[in-house]
Amino acid sequence: LPYDGIDRYLGIDISNVVIPKAKNAYPRYAFLHSSLENLSLGEQYDVIVMSEMLYYMDYKNAIKRASL
Repeated sequence: LPYDGIDRYLGIDISNVVIPKAKNAYPRYAFLHSSLENLSLGEQYDVIVMSEMLYYMDYKNAIKRASL
C-alpha cells in the first residue's frame, strides 16, 4: 500500500472481518466497513479502493439513482 504522494488512503469493504486486519496491517491508512450503496464519505482522499465490491452491488437501484 505505501505509494509516494499518497497521504490519504481509504480502503472500503463490505466484510466486517477484513477491516480490523487491514487496520492492523496498515495503521497509517483509513478503512471503512460499508456497502457501496450506503457509502457517505464527506471527506476527500488521494486514493479510495473498493476491490471486488462490484460483485455485491445492486445495479438496478444504482442505475435508477444515477438517472435522477
